[in-house]
Amino acid sequence: MGWSRREETKRMKLSQLNDFLSKKISVKDLRIILSDEIGEYELASSKKGASMPIYLIQDQIINIDRSDLIFLCGLLLSEEMKELEISYICDTLLLSENVRFKPEELMFLIEELTDSTVNGKLKDNAREILNDLI
Repeated sequence: MGWSRREETKRMKLSQLNDFLSKKISVKDLRIILSDEIGEYELASSKKGASMPIYLIQDQIINIDRSDLIFLCGLLLSEEMKELEISYICDTLLLSENVRFKPEELMFLIEELTDSTVNGKLKDNAREILNDLI
């Protein structure tokens, strides 16, 4: 996995992702923001050994806590968001230098919601994570 370069005007901002996690942006609105990125991410994920494109403007520092992880797991389990979308969001969070995990151990749980070819069924992982957090 690695960072890919693209015109900044077409990249998601970390502040937008933070607004989504704070429920200021809807799933529908986030899908519009991520539509190009998700398409490229899906294409790369179908190629063995491909570098996964992650686009992000790191315009602020954000903190990720238990409630954010519970929110993402809930979206996946309720099928409001697809596995690929959750995986992209989680990869973005993990790769950003401007994301702080509170507590830091959340980072390891978020890793379980990335690449299903490595981590198995993401819905099963989300259920386990929720059992651990609730």
